[in-house]
Amino acid sequence: MSSAAEVHALRISTRAAAEAQKGSSAAAMSPRSRLDSFRAEQTLRQQGGGAHSEEAAAAASRVRLQSFQAQLPPGVSNSGRDMSTEETPSIPALSLNGVVGGSSSASGAPLTATDRPLSTRRLKKEVLKADSEKAELANAAGRVTLMDDSGTPRSVRVVQSQELENLNMVSVKWVWSLDSKTYQIELRHGRKSGIRKIYVNKELVERCKRLQDLISDRGSSHAFKVGGHSATISIERGRSAGFKYQLTIGGEEIEQDIGISASGLSSELGTHFVRPIVGKEGFGMTLANCGQRTDGVVVLELEPGMPAHKAGLLVGDILLSVQDTSVVDTNVIIEKLLDVQGEVILEVAGSSPSRLVMLPNPFKRENNGMLTLSDTSCGVGVYVSSVEHAKNAPLGSGRLEVGDVILSVDGAVTESARETMKYIQHAPEQLTFVVAGREIMGVSTPR
Repeated sequence: MSSAAEVHALRISTRAAAEAQKGSSAAAMSPRSRLDSFRAEQTLRQQGGGAHSEEAAAAASRVRLQSFQAQLPPGVSNSGRDMSTEETPSIPALSLNGVVGGSSSASGAPLTATDRPLSTRRLKKEVLKADSEKAELANAAGRVTLMDDSGTPRSVRVVQSQELENLNMVSVKWVWSLDSKTYQIELRHGRKSGIRKIYVNKELVERCKRLQDLISDRGSSHAFKVGGHSATISIERGRSAGFKYQLTIGGEEIEQDIGISASGLSSELGTHFVRPIVGKEGFGMTLANCGQRTDGVVVLELEPGMPAHKAGLLVGDILLSVQDTSVVDTNVIIEKLLDVQGEVILEVAGSSPSRLVMLPNPFKRENNGMLTLSDTSCGVGVYVSSVEHAKNAPLGSGRLEVGDVILSVDGAVTESARETMKYIQHAPEQLTFVVAGREIMGVSTPR
């Protein structure tokens, strides 16, 4: 779960401040308390190992879950169904009911001049790479957006294959078609000799052999042209004796196919916009830096009824830009939003608004299904790499599918697949996931 060292509160509200001064016993856990609760549970288990430590850890987990549930709309319960499609006064649809003048590009309204992607990179779940130590996983495919001869962007499927020719030489090939033409790039890399050979459509375009690569090969980068597009092959030294190989075309990384189970579900996370109207009481949200990410901030806490909550934001949502400025860290967004009033345009990760999915814990009962998570290459949340649905599980958006990106679990922000799975193993019987809004067949899923 999130390990942000410092949490910045963004004027949660004058009402919340007043309650804090009064010492209200009904106040929710602080952001730091919720962030540290999982680590506290693990410490208790390691130190005690007995029934008492298990009970204390379970109690801490229940307190955190109750704190998160207090922020949910009235009537939401752990019923094992997707509550995001139900209309509630606290979290309205993307039309921002209750927020004067609110709108969003993801709601189906046409984009305005300011409703444009401001983030500096696409949010990929998994980038296509080959690995000389994992030949069986290197044969894969992915997609990249390229401009055709008419200047129209096209989604192009790239097939990657790898062959270990001998103890020294490894061959990696990438093949794709565009404008009725097929292109093939091949890299032949001598892991012991240090030689590199790059072929475009079987024609040698670069041969490189350096003494330093023979002595200690630390990797390299090679740029060239293919079909009117710039291309780069990166060779990266792995942790052991292996190497990783990555191709970028036109400056774009190739999004790897990850076996998405929902028909037509996009393999790219995408972004959408929300436009809350902010008054004197502020936004009503607490933010922190996104762990290993170098851009964007994560929503740690929301105050019910405040503009951020009414706009449809949920705990775990990633804010990528505000107004016309890309968000690098909390300092940037605080400077932009500290005293702002009126309409504010926020770019949020996910092709549509995030949704709540409530499911039984797969580790608690035999018929609760199975779940495997993996880290995303873009650093936003963790994605579902495999899933076995529980018996009588809800259909449609009420369940998790392969490719779904989980932003938070029980109100605790996800940062790594390992820590999230560790939390789920010791979590309560019912789990509340915040899942990034997805896009199916080019249409964003409704809330």
